[in-house]
Amino acid sequence: MPDGIASVLTLPLPGSIAPQFTRNYGLVSVVSSVQRYVELKAIELSRTHLHLRRNRMTPIHFTLRTKRTFALAALATGLLSACSDSSTSAETPPIQSLAVSGVQLNATTFRTSGRFGLGLLATGTNGNAILNTSVNVTAAVTAPTASTANAVGTQADNPQNGATQAAILMDNSGSMSSTDPTRLRSAAAKLFWEAVLPVRATNRVAFIDFGAGTTTGFTVSRLLVPFTSSATRLDSALARVVASGGTPLYESLRETALWIDTTLSGANDNRVMLLLSDGQPNSRTVRDSALAIATRANITVHTVGLGPASDLATTGRDTSAIAAIREIADRTGGVYAAATDASALGPIFTNIARATSRGQLVTTFAISPVPASGTRVSGTVTVTSGGATQTANWTFIAP
Repeated sequence: MPDGIASVLTLPLPGSIAPQFTRNYGLVSVVSSVQRYVELKAIELSRTHLHLRRNRMTPIHFTLRTKRTFALAALATGLLSACSDSSTSAETPPIQSLAVSGVQLNATTFRTSGRFGLGLLATGTNGNAILNTSVNVTAAVTAPTASTANAVGTQADNPQNGATQAAILMDNSGSMSSTDPTRLRSAAAKLFWEAVLPVRATNRVAFIDFGAGTTTGFTVSRLLVPFTSSATRLDSALARVVASGGTPLYESLRETALWIDTTLSGANDNRVMLLLSDGQPNSRTVRDSALAIATRANITVHTVGLGPASDLATTGRDTSAIAAIREIADRTGGVYAAATDASALGPIFTNIARATSRGQLVTTFAISPVPASGTRVSGTVTVTSGGATQTANWTFIAP
C-alpha cells in the first residue's frame, strides 16, 4: 500500500462516503470516492463560508470541517499518481520466468511471408500468468543465419473467464511400443491433470485414446475417463495405457470433438484437447470433417509430435505425420510441440497444461529471408514486463 493510503482510510468520514469505501475496494475507486467527496464538500463549504461572511460568524465546527476536507483533498491529489503507478504495476508485474509452449506454423503462410507464432508462458513475480498484450516481446534468429524476427502482433489466450474442460487424446497404436516402451506418456498425462485441476474447482479433464480398442459410443476410440475433477479417478485409468493397433487419428479426432461438443454445455467453458501422436494417420478421408467439427465446437487442439512425428527428430522423421499434426494445431488455434523421445513428454505436457488452465501469450513473428524448407530454424524470444526481462529458446524445422 502506497504511503498515505492508510491515513485516508482511517480518517473519520461521514456515512455518505463510508459505503463507497466498502463497496469500491479497488485503490482507484477509493481515491475516486475521496475526490468526489472533496468536490461536494468544497461546494458546501464555499456556500457556508459565504453565509458566515455575510453574518460575520466563524464557528469552530466550520474550521474543523475545513481542515478535514482540505486534508482529504491534499491526500487525494497525492494519491492519484500512486494509484496510477499501482494500477500499471498490477497489470504488468515484473516477469520472473518464461517458457515456450509450442509453435504455430501454417506451411503456406510461412513459405510466402516467413510468419510463425510462439506460445509464451510468461509468469510474473506474483506467480500469475502475464496476459497483458502490451508487454514488449522481441525475437532473434540464431540459425540458419543470424537475423531479427519482427514481431507482428501478440494476443492473449485467457482461460480465466470460465472453467477449463480439457481432453487428452492419446495415440496408443502399436508403434508406441517402440517410441515409448516404458509408457512415459502415462506419467506425462498425470502431470497434465495435476497441473490443470487445482487451478479452479470447476476445471475437469477427460482421458481418451485410439489404437487400442473401442468403448460404447465410439467407433475407433476408448473413453477411459469422462470429464472429471478427480485426479484419483484419472490415475486409475493409467494402467489401461497399452500399445496396440493402427493410427485412426482423424477418425478419433472427429468423434472425440463430437463427444466434447455434445457433452459440454457451459457457455464460458474453455474447451481444450491435447493430442499426442507418433505417426501419420491411417487415412485422410475424414480429415476436413474432423477439423471442421473441432473448429465449429470451439475446441483448441494442442498437438505433440513424438519420435517420427517430431520435427526435431534427427532420424526417422516422418514429414507427413509432422504436417498432419501441425495442421491440426494451426487450424484450431493450438500450438505444436515436438518431443524427440518420450523423456521430453513430461515438460511439454506440463507447459501445455499451464497454457490451458492459466493462459499464455501468442506472438506472431516474421522472418526474412524465409529459410528453405527442411531447414532447422532456431532463436531466442525475450519478454520485458514490469522492468524485468526473461529470455527463452525456440526451434522448429521450416515447412
